[in-house]
Parts: sequence; structure tokens; C-alpha cells
Amino acid sequence: MNTRLVIKVMVALLAMGLTPSLAGAQATEASLIKEGDALYNKAYGDKKTKESITKYQAALKLNPKSFEARWRLARSYFWITDNTKNKTRDKDMGWLGYTHALQALRLKPKRVEGHYWAALCMGEYSKGLGILTALKKGIEGKFKRHLSKAMSIKRCYDHGGGDRAFGNLFFLLPWPKKDRKKALKHYSWSLRCRKDVPRTYYYIGRAQSDDGNKAEAITALEKCLTVRRGKATDNYRAKRWCKKLLATLKK
Repeated sequence: MNTRLVIKVMVALLAMGLTPSLAGAQATEASLIKEGDALYNKAYGDKKTKESITKYQAALKLNPKSFEARWRLARSYFWITDNTKNKTRDKDMGWLGYTHALQALRLKPKRVEGHYWAALCMGEYSKGLGILTALKKGIEGKFKRHLSKAMSIKRCYDHGGGDRAFGNLFFLLPWPKKDRKKALKHYSWSLRCRKDVPRTYYYIGRAQSDDGNKAEAITALEKCLTVRRGKATDNYRAKRWCKKLLATLKK
């Protein structure tokens, strides 16, 4: 086979969404999940995230009882809602993520992933509904149950994500349920799991700023810009938030 023909074959494979290693072989559940993970890990915005969802959905078609595909779908839907202020998208994609996470935890109730992403997606769904509506529907209780179960299985999953999520709950709830001290306590506990997660420092800075503690907020936000742990695009997202709030506080 000459060089020109090899190039044509490679281009054709890429156009079909195949890699050379999969040429002549049917994609498997494991290979599709691996491709989905590669896309998710590179995803900052919607495009690659949606491509990861397509891969996980394809894996699910091969195996409708795929625990690994289910919880990853929930994670991808959360990643989209985490970066939007569109309430309709929060509600719709938060619910989609929650349903996949629910299936995952039913398949393997002793694994942390289903419980954890069920809680986070339920939180995003609540944002879409509106906090007051969500409270009336009893979603706070569901969120706490899922998150507590996840933390009982693996407290430091997602680099202390459970405590970050509990912190956000206490920070975002309306008065009289809002409690900055409890929020900061959970963020502090999250740091016990990992001290180098930018997102954690952003939440600390946000809570301190909201409480009028400007100096403490600036310290946390400046720390946010110097640490790095986990998904690179999550670091980029959190650091962007930190820079924005820091600029406001330093005016």
C-alpha cells in the first residue's frame, strides 16, 4: 500500500469516527467508554462533552446494564449544567444526569459513583427548578441522602467532592437555611482530602466574600490560582471564576 493510499484510508477512518486501532473490528463497550473518557477529560465546554455522551450512549446500547457508562453519563450531564446559567438546561440535563446516576446506583449500590453523581445532578436540577420550588418538592432531602451515602462509601471521592457539595448546599440555600459557617466547615473538610483543588478555594473565597471577609476571600482566591489537581479543564474553569471574583474584590 503506497503512502497516498494509507493517508486516504486514515482520513476515511477519522471521518467515520474510528481510530486505526478499531479498523476492521467492532467497537466494544470498553473501547467506547475509553473514547468517551478521553473526550470528557479534554472537555471545557459543550462540544466535547456532548461527544463523550454520544460514546457512553453507544456503550449503553451494547450493554444496557453498563454501570460504567451510566455513571459517566451522569458526570457528563453535570459538567454541562455546571457551566450554564440557563435554568431550562439545568433542569433538563440535571434530570437526565440524575436518571442515569439512579440506574447506576441500582446496578451497584456499594459503589460511590452512582450515589455521588445522583446528588450533584439533583443539585443542578434544583437550580433549574428554582431553590424555593425544589425545597417544596423535598429535593433537599434526596440530595442529602444521596450525598451522605456516597460519603459513607468513600469520603474523599472526587478530591473531597462530597464536602464541597454539602458546603454549596448550605451556602446556596435561602435564609433561614443558609449557613455560611457550615459551608466553610465543609469546604475545610474537603481540603483535608486534597489541598490542591482550585474549585475548593473558589468556593471558600466566594463564601468569605459573601460574609464580608474580604481579606480571607482574597487569600483563598489567590491560592486558587497557584494549585492544580484533577481534570485540567476543571482547573481552568475554576481559575477563571477565581480571577473574576478576585478582580471584583481588588477594585
